[in-house]
Amino acid sequence: KRESFLVTGKKIGIGLVSDGLYRLPIHVATTAVSRTEKKKEECRQLFLYLHERLGHLLFGILKQLFPELCSSLNISMLSCDVCQFAKHVRASYPISNSRANKAFSLIHSYVWGPSDIHSRGGFQYFLTFIDDYSRCTFVYLLKDRSEVPHLIETFILL
Repeated sequence: KRESFLVTGKKIGIGLVSDGLYRLPIHVATTAVSRTEKKKEECRQLFLYLHERLGHLLFGILKQLFPELCSSLNISMLSCDVCQFAKHVRASYPISNSRANKAFSLIHSYVWGPSDIHSRGGFQYFLTFIDDYSRCTFVYLLKDRSEVPHLIETFILL
């Protein structure tokens, strides 16, 4: 007996009913599955894109912010390389028993970048200065690493 097979009101093929199952020609069944898998992958990619653009926001919080977005997406199956690397323990500097005894007598600095995702202004690096005495932190956004020497000179003159 031939029957129409309906999914969400759209006919995707015609098959035979056999033992309570619809038997579809192989090309029809694989096309329907590949469309579903493609939609899942597009949804996963969109979710990861938003995760990155919102500063690597926790997947659970992102799901709360956009509950209708990819509602069937299992967030426990998602993974972000940047977030995983951020959790790794890094070798730290030896603990120092001394600390600066006045503001700006010792400054620590660090350059980070390039970022895979550029900011709206085209920045892809940042430079931080941390005062050892007060822990006051200054952050400068950079478009190119070559800006670092000029910014160090400018910071010293402040």
